[in-house]
Amino acid sequence: MIMSDIGRAFEYDIVKAFIKKLELYPINSCIELSDNRRGIVIDNTNSMRPIIKMLDTGVIEDLLDLKNLTLLITGVIDNYY
Repeated sequence: MIMSDIGRAFEYDIVKAFIKKLELYPINSCIELSDNRRGIVIDNTNSMRPIIKMLDTGVIEDLLDLKNLTLLITGVIDNYY
């Protein structure tokens, strides 16, 4: 909701600073993607689109890559072992 109101109700720089402080997906978080794959966050420099290592294949995926822009993080998984 906040992201959709940037420019109208919220200033971009303030929202960016707010999101950076949240650390939505800390390093080593296990996340599930919209394509049902699961991965571990290995870099969260971009907190909304982290770099993840896929659990099933070990492939590293940067969610900012053009090929991954349609993927969404649908959840955080507590126990993945």
